[in-house]
Amino acid sequence: MRPPQRRANLPLARWKQGYRARRFPSVEYHTSDPIPFSWPRSLDLSGWQFAAGWQFELKADKRPPSFEGVWVLTTVSSDELPATLSQHRNADGTSTRIEIQGGTVYADDGSYRLGLHQKTSTLDGLFRSIHVTITELRDVQSGRYRTAGNTISLEPAGDGKAKVERLGDDIVVMEVVPGHTLRFRKISPE
Repeated sequence: MRPPQRRANLPLARWKQGYRARRFPSVEYHTSDPIPFSWPRSLDLSGWQFAAGWQFELKADKRPPSFEGVWVLTTVSSDELPATLSQHRNADGTSTRIEIQGGTVYADDGSYRLGLHQKTSTLDGLFRSIHVTITELRDVQSGRYRTAGNTISLEPAGDGKAKVERLGDDIVVMEVVPGHTLRFRKISPE
């Protein structure tokens, strides 16, 4: 006779019982004071046990968003925007600071384009702005992409490098801006 088949996604009652031997022949106390006579010198925690429960499946019907659409930059190397990429002192005593203020990834029909908004500030010796330039870098990187399940592979045009990982609903793009990771969140519907 064949055992009955359990239908998928139905809850299942479970139980188990047993005897657990838990004897500790000596107990060590770390104190410099004398140990009172009433304190135990050994422990016996043995006894019968019974456990019952209800097993059920939690299914996450939510799938990560597809790669196609518009993604907006949320952080650069875990820093909120605007995020400083670099700052250095110039020979004339001024400093130059380069910040990323925003960015987008446009992905459609197997191709992508990554753009960034960059702010370059020249600062005097007291770090006051002397000159500010805001540049929209429309094509920091572009190319083709392939998806296989939850994996995204970028194939940049030219000599570019890129690596992408999913982080929940976000994507993290590495190696586009050397030494920094760019985290994007999808803003447009599929």
